[in-house]
Amino acid sequence: MSGLFWGIILIIIGISLIVKVVFKIDFPIMKVLVAFFFIYLGIKILAGNIGFAKFKSGPSDVIFGESSFVHEQYVPAEQNVVFGKCTFDFRNLHESSLPADIKINTVFGNSKILISKNMPVTIRVDAAFAGATLPNNNSTVLGSTNYQSANYDELKPHLTIHANAVFSTVKIMDY
Repeated sequence: MSGLFWGIILIIIGISLIVKVVFKIDFPIMKVLVAFFFIYLGIKILAGNIGFAKFKSGPSDVIFGESSFVHEQYVPAEQNVVFGKCTFDFRNLHESSLPADIKINTVFGNSKILISKNMPVTIRVDAAFAGATLPNNNSTVLGSTNYQSANYDELKPHLTIHANAVFSTVKIMDY
């Protein structure tokens, strides 16, 4: 794709030089080249790579993609979603894995967090120009909101979720 892009750019430069010399028409070649460069960069990002560096989902991150994580035994300290979509499933998390703390950051993406109705959990959501919805249907667009399950006891093992949402959607649901 890179060869095609640069070939088209060279053809446009050649045509604009011919038009400028033969027909005495001033063509804004630099503006057109900058526009084509941004179009090319956008296509490379959408295709999932820039140059030779590919963006892929890692063990705890989703970047320019879609993924889901099912947590049953282990809860990582932090997970990130950037320009992507992800489902985090804590419904089958074993009690032996508690207490557990996780920070989920979503930037320009969409995150769905699934928890069990029986799990003791406390959740804090910080949102900046985002839509964040908690299991009790409280929501925030700008600011913070908290949630604690009915069986939450600070002195007993529980799951703590801190979700940060920036220009994104975070929905936390209990089943």
